[in-house]
Amino acid sequence: MSQLDGNIVLIALPTITRSLNASAFEALWVLMGYILMTAVLLLAFGRLADMYGKVRLYNLGFAIFTIGSGLCSLSLNGGMLVFFRLVQGVGPGSRSSPNLGQQRRDSNRRISAQ
Repeated sequence: MSQLDGNIVLIALPTITRSLNASAFEALWVLMGYILMTAVLLLAFGRLADMYGKVRLYNLGFAIFTIGSGLCSLSLNGGMLVFFRLVQGVGPGSRSSPNLGQQRRDSNRRISAQ
């Protein structure tokens, strides 16, 4: 869902920029801030998933992404949209990290079994 969201924003960015009177700098942060938050928080959420459970963190990430999406729809200017996209970017980091940890554990099992 997060990849689809990124593509949708990329296609709609000119319209979003015009309707919110956002600068080119803000438009750039709408795209890059989301990706940056996801990448920065990936390892931290992976550790939290090990500590508190993968399903719990996956559900939390889904809720954060949904709330962030709702907040993005309420943006009145470019700055608000950038902030809400940063909030929205926390969700995919939380949802993706448990899956990546599971893939690593599975590959370790295959290596040790050989």
